Amino acid sequence: MFKINNVFYKRKMSVDVNKIVLDIRARLRKLQRTDDKTKKRYLVVASTIAMILIIGLWFVYLNLSLPRVDNTESVVTNVDVLSRDESNNKSFIKVLGLGLVNIKERFSRQFVRFRNSFTEGFIFFNDQIRRVKEFSFQSEELKFTFEEKDPISPTSLP
Repeated sequence: MFKINNVFYKRKMSVDVNKIVLDIRARLRKLQRTDDKTKKRYLVVASTIAMILIIGLWFVYLNLSLPRVDNTESVVTNVDVLSRDESNNKSFIKVLGLGLVNIKERFSRQFVRFRNSFTEGFIFFNDQIRRVKEFSFQSEELKFTFEEKDPISPTSLP
């Protein structure tokens, strides 16, 4: 026998599901009647558990779906070479400055691209508005003839 929420269950393959569901409902009703501080504590705990579960499942999925890297020794040696290199001994401020310069250059390129596409769109729109509209109802290749078989009498409207 084992105990869940002060209820003893017999150890057998089939568990009384109705009894467990009723016990869970009773605990939820009890939680609904508690003060807000306890409810918030349960909310934080349940959210944390759900988040850990989802991130864990995500990691399992990534481990199963991403390809394995077989040559890990060369990666480690490349990192060791980079860390031993004397020219890479830069201060934190220099690295931060290089990063900010890189970000500024990327934003300026994106702004130039946006400005160019906006200008091209504006020019196209302006050309569409200012061009002369032509309507052709009958081209020269088509020759329509009207043969009136029965005359249509005019009908007066009320």
